[in-house]
Amino acid sequence: GVEAFQGQKNLRRVVLPAGLRQIAYRAFAGCSNLAEVIMPAESPEIEAAAFLGTPYDQAQRKGEQATSAAEFTYIFNAKHQVTITGYTGSSSKVIIPDQIEGCLVTAIAKGAFQERAFQENQYLTEVFVPDSVVNIQGLAFKDCISLKKVRLSNNLRRIVVSTFNRCIGLKEINIPDSVCELKDNTFQDAPLETLHIGKGLASINTRAFYRGEYDFEGRRTGNRAIWNLSIDPQNVNLRAEGSCIFSADG
Repeated sequence: GVEAFQGQKNLRRVVLPAGLRQIAYRAFAGCSNLAEVIMPAESPEIEAAAFLGTPYDQAQRKGEQATSAAEFTYIFNAKHQVTITGYTGSSSKVIIPDQIEGCLVTAIAKGAFQERAFQENQYLTEVFVPDSVVNIQGLAFKDCISLKKVRLSNNLRRIVVSTFNRCIGLKEINIPDSVCELKDNTFQDAPLETLHIGKGLASINTRAFYRGEYDFEGRRTGNRAIWNLSIDPQNVNLRAEGSCIFSADG
């Protein structure tokens, strides 16, 4: 279940039984010593962030090959750090490398994945942002209408307004501990169903997650709830009750 073993720092090994159908959101997140997970022969569905922050998750990530640097356009700053300015490939899953030409990838530029020739990006479904990235500029993923899953950098300083506007397929997001504020329209029209807020978030604009429902003529008719909502228990500013976010004092 959701957060079933979250934060169990003494847990080192898990053997999962045959017939298990699902490992839910953040089920083993924060189990900082969990290095071995024995899966059943028929692998269960694993939801986002199920093993976030575990050695097991890190090992699985190392097994995935980063997308070739040749599929990106990029620039170097004065500190010899790389900013991704565009993506020229056509893969549905993109794993941004943490280094290009021996230099750290630290930023994603404005509109980098937004569109090609101002047409909606319809192929991109999953993006992995490495922990080397500290800055993602506005419109970076705007209009990526098929984007379903994003793994954000654990060192991201902030999420800029309009970064994920019109990501109408984005159903889950994990706000890293390093992000302190969410402004209005950050996830406008993203139909989020699962949201986890890290321990650093202190301020949320009331329209940060606005994603209204529409009638057949394209007029907004209301706002939907995020049903799978969780907040890091170490967050001293916010708390969750059902699908509502409250300040710590209620």
